[in-house]
Amino acid sequence: MKRFGITIMFIFSAVSYTGAQDTLWTGHYGLIDTTELGYCGDITSDGGFIVGGESSKFLNGDMWLVRCDANGDTLWTRNYGAARWQMAYSVIQTSDEGFIACGEYSVAVGDYDMYVVRVDPAGDTLWTRLFGTVDQNDYGREIIQTSDGGFLALGQGYGTSGSSDLYMAKIDESGNLTWSKTYGYSGGSEYGYGAVQLPDDGYAIAGSYAYLSTSDLWLLRTDSNGDTLWTERFDFHGDVDRGDDIEIADDGGFVIAGRTKNAGNMRLLTMKTDSLGNMLWWREYGSSSSDFAESIDKTSDGGFVICGGANAYPFDFFVVRISAIGDSLWAGIYDYDGIPGDSDDSFEVRVHPNGDIMVFGYADVKTGTGADNDFWVVKIHDGALQQPGCEYAVGDANNSGSLNGLDVTYGVAFFKGGPMPPYECECTPGNTWFVAGDVNASCSYNGLDITYLVNYFKGGSDVEPCADCPPAG
Repeated sequence: MKRFGITIMFIFSAVSYTGAQDTLWTGHYGLIDTTELGYCGDITSDGGFIVGGESSKFLNGDMWLVRCDANGDTLWTRNYGAARWQMAYSVIQTSDEGFIACGEYSVAVGDYDMYVVRVDPAGDTLWTRLFGTVDQNDYGREIIQTSDGGFLALGQGYGTSGSSDLYMAKIDESGNLTWSKTYGYSGGSEYGYGAVQLPDDGYAIAGSYAYLSTSDLWLLRTDSNGDTLWTERFDFHGDVDRGDDIEIADDGGFVIAGRTKNAGNMRLLTMKTDSLGNMLWWREYGSSSSDFAESIDKTSDGGFVICGGANAYPFDFFVVRISAIGDSLWAGIYDYDGIPGDSDDSFEVRVHPNGDIMVFGYADVKTGTGADNDFWVVKIHDGALQQPGCEYAVGDANNSGSLNGLDVTYGVAFFKGGPMPPYECECTPGNTWFVAGDVNASCSYNGLDITYLVNYFKGGSDVEPCADCPPAG
């Protein structure tokens, strides 16, 4: 175990929320007078997203997934489960454009199994699996797709003594168990919350080791077969420490987001180690009595964005954007309705290919007369990223260097099967040839742009570029 005092590696940031970035849109998803709790989400290859958790609409509560397009409009919803309680703590899009979710399944009173559900792109079930040990409680907290097309599911298993071991199950693409292992120390309880696969096909896992009334942040490194290579425990203030999620830094080290209790107050924690688990730096962020992390994702500039909670219960969404060396670039608190006593909890953060930030959780929306929590998704503009821009004239579909009536003619011919508009500008992945032809700021090129452009030449509204790829200058 490594204990750290106040050294040059540590910086506490009493974060100012005046730097909070612009909210692009929010969406809530649920049913009236029922409880839908969102615990996870992922951005999909078409720019949309999926969010998962649980819904009380169904008998005793089912795992519930909601699939949406890039505008936040619902494409489908599905529930999965049986007569007892089920939930999703992790959901990702798979390489075949379907999805896989991991969570827990109530087998009987006081008996839970790790629950894994794989579905096709339309949400229809391909297979379900339960993993765990007989007469123990086993919970799933994270699932990742592995380089061989299979999956690694991470969580914890509780024995009859009440102690916990970190539990991992490696499964193939058809849901067959390849191996499962537990990890821990004697005399304590171990929990796993976040995992990444490394270039050598091994794994790094962030979690905690709890003993008596305290806990250490725990970092575990294994090979591709799940055999332990090394572990490190980190104690920051002699109280509660925990690693909630982990990412690989550009230099091959690890950046972990979590929480640490400092002088009675919980603080959102990030720390960086090298590839062997040696501490490089750590930071604390927050200014309320309780700030903590749930999820971390890497940004295109090598930095990171973290989401979690702020304030003692009831919580608000808390998002912190940091540089590659842990300096706070901006932070924001996001509250669904500003009503005191309502809790808005964020559990997953993902960076969109265009640089925007998506945060997934739930909020108390009060659309009915009873308990009414909904999945809540917030899309945020990341002002720390400098939009590169590129040289083009808005509306110049034929790449002539100017906007004129020939661009209308070119566009009409294209939609009738003519040649694709030429392009020289590409700002971000997916923003290629259409950016100049987009004149209504939709970040796409379609017949509506032709209509808009005709109206412009008749004295209508001015042309507007895609905000994700603005013209240089």
